[in-house]
Amino acid sequence: MKRYRFPLIIALLFVLWLFFGRDLITRVLNPTDETIAINGVPDGLSGRLLYTQGRGGIWQIDLASGESAVWWQLPGVGYVSGITPSPDATSFVVAYEPQMPDNSPTSSTDLYLLDANTLQATPIIERTTITEVYDHPLWSGDGAWLYYAHYALQLNAEGAVQGSTQTLERLPADNFESTPEIVLNDALEFWLTEDMVKATYVYFDPQSFLYSLWIADIDGADAVELVADNIFQGLGSPRISPDGRAIYFGASGAPIAQTASDLPGAQAHGAPWDIWKIDLADGAYSRVTNLGIDGPALAWSPEGRYLAFVALEGVYMLDMATNDLYRLADSTAEGEILWLDN
Repeated sequence: MKRYRFPLIIALLFVLWLFFGRDLITRVLNPTDETIAINGVPDGLSGRLLYTQGRGGIWQIDLASGESAVWWQLPGVGYVSGITPSPDATSFVVAYEPQMPDNSPTSSTDLYLLDANTLQATPIIERTTITEVYDHPLWSGDGAWLYYAHYALQLNAEGAVQGSTQTLERLPADNFESTPEIVLNDALEFWLTEDMVKATYVYFDPQSFLYSLWIADIDGADAVELVADNIFQGLGSPRISPDGRAIYFGASGAPIAQTASDLPGAQAHGAPWDIWKIDLADGAYSRVTNLGIDGPALAWSPEGRYLAFVALEGVYMLDMATNDLYRLADSTAEGEILWLDN
């Protein structure tokens, strides 16, 4: 039996490859220590976290007490994904669908203005067809612009899908009824530096269906690729650090080197996600967490010491000074998260 043991191991690894992909094989042969999270909120914090939970509405964590509770219970059968605050946090723009049946196969959303006091939602942009999605809103720090992602399927005369478009658009915040301006084509999620000079975004190639990470001027000019499309299977939620030196982002798949030029093709389908960062000075990047979570979305604390993120597995906070990771609350859905100081 011993002489058949090695062929059986090879056969088992091949079966695992077929069903679960190269990322699982990498984990079996090269195990790494998972990041251990401390339960609860660090002492001495104030403010609150708001995070979306799909059909579960918007939840809030009081950072002084650590208590979590529903902040906006959706009226009726709805769904909420993206969220962004006005500079004074008196209102929010949310990606929201007020009436989404339980058997709906998609999470298609419009953009609504949510009053922070009354929790009444008023439509800003509504889909003209069921094949459109408005998501990932971002209110600029100076209060002048509302950025958002717009996805639309292209149908032929018979109603069959023949392509799609993904555009990053913006509206003046004092006139949501004006004609949207296209800022970038094939851009998904978008984030701005504090000085409103640079923007980082995830680019989706509609031909190869691959994702890459870029930085550019706020109008899309002078774009530079930071993470090539052959590195990770998925990218999301890029957030420029408050000091402007690095970009933190969620990514699926585990590259085997530290620089883009050394890395092989994308990882297999279904790979778990973690938080990564790229240094803007030298382009080197590294893994920040080793949790194997689903779809993390990130938010910086106002002073830049903490990085909060929500994923399907829970709400977390990373202390950048000590590298301690805290698990703050359970989660039932992927979403987006905000850190508010009031």
